[in-house]
Amino acid sequence: MSIEVSVIIPTRNRRAWLRRALEACWKQTYPASRFEVIVMDNLSSDGTTEMMRELEALSPCRLVYHVNKENRGPGPSRNGGARIAQGRVLAFCDDDCCPAPEWLEHGARAFDDPDIHFANGPVRYWPEQARQARFFSRYGHEVNQENPLYSWSNSFFLRATFLEMGGTDESLCLADFLDRVVDCGDTDLCWRMREKGYRNMFVPGALVYHELETMKPLNWVMEPLRLFNVPLLAARHPGLRRELFFGGLFFNLANVYFYLAVLGLVLGAAVHPAAFALAGPKLLWCLKVLQPWSSPARWLKFPVQAALVVARQACFIVALWYGSFRFRSVVL
Repeated sequence: MSIEVSVIIPTRNRRAWLRRALEACWKQTYPASRFEVIVMDNLSSDGTTEMMRELEALSPCRLVYHVNKENRGPGPSRNGGARIAQGRVLAFCDDDCCPAPEWLEHGARAFDDPDIHFANGPVRYWPEQARQARFFSRYGHEVNQENPLYSWSNSFFLRATFLEMGGTDESLCLADFLDRVVDCGDTDLCWRMREKGYRNMFVPGALVYHELETMKPLNWVMEPLRLFNVPLLAARHPGLRRELFFGGLFFNLANVYFYLAVLGLVLGAAVHPAAFALAGPKLLWCLKVLQPWSSPARWLKFPVQAALVVARQACFIVALWYGSFRFRSVVL
């Protein structure tokens, strides 16, 4: 039986998570003879190569391990995986994700419709991790319905269409303020396909679980700096503004509250104290996010946590302003 689906997983120095992702792929209800897993390694130095040699003998499906000559980020790795893939359908997953057992079965079925060229599925956190989540957990990956930003964490493409579109734009693998590689090629590719008239589908049954990482406080506050590329996407794809942004200009309503709070503090100090009321929506937003009423201890932590949340959002605002100037596309 020929291979129908090629699962492509880029990785770098995440040996333990990668192994968990591979073991989840092996538990698929989709026949092992009909899919392959391609691991594209960006020069890991944590023993990933040795682990992969061990796992090649254990895999029930075809397992391909490729070490790139240089680390150019996940985007080029995905393109490289697509070029050597044998499947008609490409299934992309990250190394910090674990597909549910019916992931491939549901994802592949979407392409029974000849008009569908790409698809996405939900991304959720492991229930046990979500229950134990801490304040500094790295949220932001969950997807429960079609999201205009799309995500490599759980996406499917017809290989022929993926290659026809030139794959992911490798120039969109950019370094952020902290020299971390940030790839927005997933959003760009899906929008390019939509703009060309290719239909897509959201597949609720094609579920992927994402690791919920706990970060150091400073890293947690500064983590949104990686979103400096949002204005670039808005410049390339105006439809993104209409579908996602508040009023076509603000990334979300929380940012509107942030600007109102800043305006209220400035006017309250310089003009009239009544202007401080403009900070009210932001305070209510912090209360909704942090929910201090759930316990007395949370009320004690609320002032510090609210300050950290606002500082984190300030980093996001800085990233958007930087991207707005760099890419000449205003997003607030």
